[in-house]
Amino acid sequence: MLLSLCMIVKNEEKVLERCLESMKEIADEIIIIDTGSTDRTKEIALKYTEHVYHYNWTNDFSAARNEGIRRATADWILVMDADEYLDPKDASSIRTFLENEPIRDNQIYNVSVVSFVGETMNTSTVAVAPVLRLFPNHQGIYFNRPIHEQPYSTKGVPLKGADAPITVYHTGYLGQTVQEKEKSQRNAELFQKRKNEDGLAAYDYFTIGNEKLGVNELDKAIYYYERALQKKSKQSGTSGQIWIVYCAISLIECYLRKNRLNDAWTLNEKYVQPLDYPEYHSIKGQIYHFFGHYGLASESYNEALRVAEWRAEKYKVFWLTNAGYGSVIPLKGLQQIAENHSDHDKSIYYLSKLILNSKHDYQAITKLLELLLLRESHEAIVKLMSELLGSRDAAHHLTLFKISLTIGAKELAEYYYKQLESIRIQPSDLLQYALLSGNQELFNQTLEKQDLPEPNEKLLQNFVWAKWTWQTDYTKNLKMNKTDEQYELFQLYLDIAENKEADLQDPTVTSVLYKLLTGLILNQQFELYDSIVSRYSHPDLINLLANFFFSKQNYEVAGSYFSMLLQNDQLNTKNCEQLAFYYLNNQELDEGLVFLEEAISKSPSRIYLYTTYFQYSTDRNKKTEMKTKFERQFPQYMKLPFIKEMLQSV
Repeated sequence: MLLSLCMIVKNEEKVLERCLESMKEIADEIIIIDTGSTDRTKEIALKYTEHVYHYNWTNDFSAARNEGIRRATADWILVMDADEYLDPKDASSIRTFLENEPIRDNQIYNVSVVSFVGETMNTSTVAVAPVLRLFPNHQGIYFNRPIHEQPYSTKGVPLKGADAPITVYHTGYLGQTVQEKEKSQRNAELFQKRKNEDGLAAYDYFTIGNEKLGVNELDKAIYYYERALQKKSKQSGTSGQIWIVYCAISLIECYLRKNRLNDAWTLNEKYVQPLDYPEYHSIKGQIYHFFGHYGLASESYNEALRVAEWRAEKYKVFWLTNAGYGSVIPLKGLQQIAENHSDHDKSIYYLSKLILNSKHDYQAITKLLELLLLRESHEAIVKLMSELLGSRDAAHHLTLFKISLTIGAKELAEYYYKQLESIRIQPSDLLQYALLSGNQELFNQTLEKQDLPEPNEKLLQNFVWAKWTWQTDYTKNLKMNKTDEQYELFQLYLDIAENKEADLQDPTVTSVLYKLLTGLILNQQFELYDSIVSRYSHPDLINLLANFFFSKQNYEVAGSYFSMLLQNDQLNTKNCEQLAFYYLNNQELDEGLVFLEEAISKSPSRIYLYTTYFQYSTDRNKKTEMKTKFERQFPQYMKLPFIKEMLQSV
């Protein structure tokens, strides 16, 4: 026999069949070590193999792995977990590789494990790592370490790693799975046991860091990643040092989230730069972007895309740790820069690329539709979205319908509503569509025929809009007890629906009014909007509304609000920043710099504002003053080479 598949399982009824179905044409022998399943795991396993064995769990993954290896009889052994699977189309190429590969007692093989990381498959990102899973049988190769087990030779020979042309897909890091299995707690106990018995190696610290990052304990993750890199030079392993790069990139990602840009830059240059992958350029782009060096950021993002494209043509995998570094991250960065500079053509281009990369990127779809509505006909928009998402996909039609409601695109909503005749639409979406289309009959029918969900904020908004629009008190259809968690919010909506007095100093009141008023604008109820905003006018609310109209590129209305706020000295940082970039993008430099100075004065910690100021200002004295302020505000960044260069030129 050519290949034995060895697995350890426990309560894997949700995923085991997917795994075994993917392996039935690849493996000659399947060996299942069950460590105490209480669900249908054994029943499913027995459909594919008679080699299903019970094993008393001893808190040691290696011991369980080795139990399977001892029972294997084929020439090669592949180790997998139940939440992993292969593409059955690869069966032929995998077997051809094994048939032609010579067996050596010191050679083991990495398979490429593609992990989906996130809450769900639709919203996940991809992380890739080479993992030692394939090795020749009968050569004394087993596993040690109770967790994140590693192969070793009982003959005492050093094992050498090589890459096998095998890709394994892994869903065990999806949020729901992690929660169900309580992996983090289980693994923490195993690590503590190992620490008490043998002490921790560099690789242990790396894997603990992964555990801490997985549960979003950022400071602890940084500590363990740093310990791993500190110890790595003192400890050698039989599996090579590739994990060090993965550790460095994970630590860089943590540094970026904590704004430790010096540390991120240093690690990127030391560990990632020597490798020809998009990760290096994407990380540089993110750092440049943070500092407002938009030209350098664009160059780095584009280089990341170029390297990814080159590697995709030459190799199957174009990334090192995460496909996003060669696609989503640089594309989002470039789109944000284009948006910041009001370059709508480039924005549309990058948003389209993002959607082609992921048809579930709802944020990109929403932004693209908003931009297209400013310049294209509805027919042209429908045509483009069909090309990007598929013209016959009901799920995409439903997505586009919901987004059209969210952005108040009446004609688009009507078009996609007609495409959904055979699809059930949620009652709250039907109510919102009835409001947007001015169809009170549909609103009433929905209330009569549909089972409404429990009262939520979206439903409250719809009922208040309907009361204002049609002078009918639909809020009576909602029932909520005083003991319910959202009762106070519920009552606030009812009070505003009745035009009662409200405490405009309360941020919750401001938030509710903002949502209701912007909803009226999106539902094209302009007269109602004017009457209500005049009744509840307050600087905090006007600030929010000014930013809203500015983001929708309705500069006339936004400008009137900005003028009102300016006259009363009530502009906030966001207002000043928006006005600064608006004037600078339109080459009205004097006005732009005045608002930029005001934004920096109000929010001196926004470092990209200084960079923009240095770029546009020609007043040497003012630039020198701003340089002094920058150095005093950000001493931690003075060692970065591009910061030094920027300040030297001031």
